Amino acid sequence: MSDETIGRAMRLRARAMALPRSQRKDIIKGIVETELHKCLKEMLSRIYPNATVEITHGPDELGKDLVIIREDPVRQHGVGLVVARGDIKGKTSGLVDKIKSQVEQSLSHPANPTTFFKDVPITEAWVVLAGQMSGGARKRLSAELQKDVVVFDIEWLTDSFTEHYPEVFFEGRLSAVFETLIENIELGYTLDDICLPLSGCFIEPWLQRIKVHSVDNDTKKQRITVELSRLASIEDASKCSVITGAPGSGKTLALAKIALDRLIKASEKATRIGSGVTQTGVPVLITAKEALSLLENGPLESLQYPDDLHERIYVDTILVDGVDEIEIEQRDELVKKLVQKAKELDASLIVSSRTIDLARGGYQEYAVYTLLPFDHGQA
Repeated sequence: MSDETIGRAMRLRARAMALPRSQRKDIIKGIVETELHKCLKEMLSRIYPNATVEITHGPDELGKDLVIIREDPVRQHGVGLVVARGDIKGKTSGLVDKIKSQVEQSLSHPANPTTFFKDVPITEAWVVLAGQMSGGARKRLSAELQKDVVVFDIEWLTDSFTEHYPEVFFEGRLSAVFETLIENIELGYTLDDICLPLSGCFIEPWLQRIKVHSVDNDTKKQRITVELSRLASIEDASKCSVITGAPGSGKTLALAKIALDRLIKASEKATRIGSGVTQTGVPVLITAKEALSLLENGPLESLQYPDDLHERIYVDTILVDGVDEIEIEQRDELVKKLVQKAKELDASLIVSSRTIDLARGGYQEYAVYTLLPFDHGQA
C-alpha cells in the first residue's frame, strides 16, 4: 500500500471518529441487510487478510450469512457468521429463536466456499448484531447457545468499522472501490526503474494546442499552452480532447494521472461529512480496444465499477488510451462513437493517440493538444 493511500485511509478514519458515536451506530443500524453483508465482508477481509471471507447465498447458506475460512498447516477450518438487525430484548423471543436456529444450522453443516475444492468444517459460530441487546436477551442467548458461539453487538461493530472500514459511515463500498482504483493506478502506472507510486514520480507536462486543417490534413501549432492539470477546465468548453505525442512521450501516464486526480476528488466528495451526495461523478480509464467492446456490449463503467453501484455513480470523464493501437479501419468509427457517447452522458472525453494518426482525420470535433518536451527546470 502506498504512502498516499495510507494517508487517505488515516484521514478517513479520523473523519469517522469525528462523528458522534450515536450517529455512527444509527448509520450501521440503517444499512439494509444485503449491503451490511457486503460491508462486513470488506471489513473482515481487512482484519484477516490471509483468510477467505465469503457471503453465502441460497440453499448453500444453511444458517450462515458469511463464512471466514482460515488455514493452518494441517487443515482449513471455518467460522460461520449469523447476522441480525434490530434491537433484541428479553421478551423478543422470535428473533432470539431465529438466531439460535441459524447458529445450530451453521455449526451442523460445513461451508461450501467457491474458492476451495472440498467442504470446510465450521468449528465456531459468530453472531453479529447490528442493534442493541438487553441484559435479559444476552443471558438467554448465553444460556441457550453452544459454548463455541461468540456474540458481537453494535458496540463492537461501531469500533471495528471505525478502525478497519470507516467508509461504511460515508459512501460505504463506493469509497472502498475508489480506494482500490486509486491504488491500482498509483502502482500500475509508474516508471519501470522507479519504485514510487504515480503521484510520487509524475512530472507535470505542458501541452500545446494544435489546429488540424480539414482540407489538407495539415497541422499548425497555436500559442495556447497549458499544464496537464489545467486541461480539465479548458476541455470542459469543447468536452472532447485528444492528447498526442510520439511513442514513449508519456500519453498513457498523462491519462492515468488525470484519472487519478479525478478519482481522488470523487472519493473526497463521497466521504465528505454532511455532503448529502446521492450520485458521484467518476472517471473511466480504458484502452481503445476495451472501448470498442464496451460501446457495443455494455456500459462504460462496467469494467471498473461493480454493477450494484451503478445507481450511485455517473460517468463524468471518459479517458481512452491508445486509439492508434487499434486497426486503422476502426479508428475513425471509434473516435466518432466516443463523441456520441460523451454527448449522451454529458461527459468530458479525452483520448490519446500518436501525432501521426492526426493525418487520418476524424478529430474535427476534438480539441487537439500535443505533449511538449520537458525543459531543464522540470527534469
